[in-house]
Amino acid sequence: LQAYAAAPNCIVTIDGEAIDDLAAALVWVETNIHRSRPAMARVRFGTTRRDDGSSQVVDAERLRPWKSLAVTAILDGQEVALFSGYIIRIETEFCGKTPHVVVTGQDKTILLDREHKTRVWGDAGQPVTDEDVVSAIAAEYGLSADTHTGCSHCGLNQDETDIRLMNRLARANGFELVLCEDRFYFGPPRLDAENENPILIYFG
Repeated sequence: LQAYAAAPNCIVTIDGEAIDDLAAALVWVETNIHRSRPAMARVRFGTTRRDDGSSQVVDAERLRPWKSLAVTAILDGQEVALFSGYIIRIETEFCGKTPHVVVTGQDKTILLDREHKTRVWGDAGQPVTDEDVVSAIAAEYGLSADTHTGCSHCGLNQDETDIRLMNRLARANGFELVLCEDRFYFGPPRLDAENENPILIYFG
């Protein structure tokens, strides 16, 4: 699912607060939600320098990595949540001679990919299932999980980040791992739903 939003038809929040002070500089917002990849968001701002050399956008304290980022679209008068995650990078791009600041965000799976961990799940006396592992990891980050049992282990070695382990278990079972609204789905691919077309939201 891709969504492109123009400024008057979307709400962008950083650390839970709307970016009213930067709204005039907001050019467009793009979100990309995919069942096999992390959800991503890109927010583009126009930027100019003041007489003293400062920039409202470039120098904005709220535009910093690891600030929470959320995008909500206004569709037929209703608010539809499109993205929730964290800022992972801030870059300057040029369209011709015009500079823009592009803020890129990734969903909350980025939190599960920050620390390489070495541990063993379960043992001969207390085996664990893939469901146990996925549910336990999700809970460590304040997330929930809709899981299927998967394989059973009398000692599952982890030598990777949490999200890489979860993806490894999903591949081993032929499952998909999807995070949606703070809840993981870990189970067989759900093929009964139709693909969503891109959502295009223009100035109106």
